[in-house]
Amino acid sequence: MLNFRHIGPVPLLFKGPIQVKNWTTGGCVIDIHLSRSATALPLYHQIEQQISWQIIKGRLNYGEYLPPSRELARQLRVSRGSVVRAYEALCVKEYCHSHMGRGTIVIYREKPGASPLRPVTFAPSPIPHASDKFPPGGLSLLPSHASTAHLPVSEFRQAFNRVLRYPDRLNYFGESAGNLELRQLICDQILPSRGISASPEEVLIVPGSQYGSLLLAMTVRHEKTCFHFGEPGYLEFARNFSRFGYGLQSHGIDADGIDISGFRPTSQDILYLMPEHHFPQCVSLSDARRSEIIQLAFQKNVLLLEDDYDSEFYFDKVPRPALRSTEAAAHVVYMGTFSKVLFNNVRLGYLVADSHLVQQMAALHWSLSRGTSGLLQQWVAELLKSGIYARHLRRMRTVYLHKRDDMVALVRRYLPDAQFSVPPGGLQLYVRFNEPGKNRRIYDWLTGNNIQVADTGNYTFDTDATSDFLVLGFANTDVNECETVFERLYQTLYSGSDRP
Repeated sequence: MLNFRHIGPVPLLFKGPIQVKNWTTGGCVIDIHLSRSATALPLYHQIEQQISWQIIKGRLNYGEYLPPSRELARQLRVSRGSVVRAYEALCVKEYCHSHMGRGTIVIYREKPGASPLRPVTFAPSPIPHASDKFPPGGLSLLPSHASTAHLPVSEFRQAFNRVLRYPDRLNYFGESAGNLELRQLICDQILPSRGISASPEEVLIVPGSQYGSLLLAMTVRHEKTCFHFGEPGYLEFARNFSRFGYGLQSHGIDADGIDISGFRPTSQDILYLMPEHHFPQCVSLSDARRSEIIQLAFQKNVLLLEDDYDSEFYFDKVPRPALRSTEAAAHVVYMGTFSKVLFNNVRLGYLVADSHLVQQMAALHWSLSRGTSGLLQQWVAELLKSGIYARHLRRMRTVYLHKRDDMVALVRRYLPDAQFSVPPGGLQLYVRFNEPGKNRRIYDWLTGNNIQVADTGNYTFDTDATSDFLVLGFANTDVNECETVFERLYQTLYSGSDRP
């Protein structure tokens, strides 16, 4: 039988009020550091993250048992439920396995010679993907990844239970354009905050923005032939359109947003825009640039695809009204998503467009997949009408503001030669360096230490081109863990003659 004992204090890794305990499990040491500050992650999430990190780093090995949940909870002075929930999360991630009556055992072990996963390409595209080179687990600095640490799980569960009170409704597909109640709630509660007035007939519910872009590409391909987009930028939509024979044309990004000085528009063009936070730079379209684009839409019948992927998260200024709210509304297809507020794999979004175009896309959607999940739509509708969604959004806006400020402070302290502007909204920092190759050195160090960070090759037309920037997401990070990583990075980069 294994005995667990407290072996005394260790050096503090993190700032703030913490409880520090060490455990021995068959000769290995578990270090658990809990922060109880107002902006800290929930206790169960801190426990799960720190044990995961030690498993991945080999400090906890395959076949070793974790401390009993009751005893660990007593030593850490937390509820047993927090420890049980942390252990459950470790089992879901397949780091551990729970045996009834025997405890929780580590089952994770790195496979020797395993190849990294690569994105699947379903059809040829002129824009290749850069590969991601990290295994699951570890600190994530990936951009636009919503945090799940603050989800009101009990309220989510209650909303889901209310949907299940009427199981007969689950047998019906509903309208091809989506659940009517949800479309009405989007018109009443979400779109007005962006200045948009719409009816349910102008709203199409889709299983994610990616799918919505495919529907649009297939629906208008006999009228439109060229897809224009900003670079660096989010290129997945360009890849989707290219698969249906569209020509591609990239445009640079400057301080006013997408640069259309070289654009010679025709009625066969689609211009893809992220007006509020162009990804990844978080640049907003200036008033002058917006007016210029609106005039192009009017004069040349250019279709504007407006991707409003995270405008809910503004910190220092209220976002401008959407282009769909302007006089050019008839030339705009507006796209929104629930994934940034809820969680990434919820895969539920919506398009707002002319009712005739919505009917065409809805008919195609029905033919391809019989519509979007009815159960998921009813659940999100319940979150909206009960006020759960709005309360969670307000809370996360505050959480992300603190996370942004923490990340800005860390970058300024540990990457002193980094050049960046503090974004007024969005969920990532766009960081540049004058020194050639420095961003690549940082990227290689981070990925080599199992830190998940975006490969900037995915944001440029040529993945082999040399870039001078990094994209650091902060939404799904823990500031204490980040500080530890950035301090180590600083020591690596600026030791000796490399110090600025």
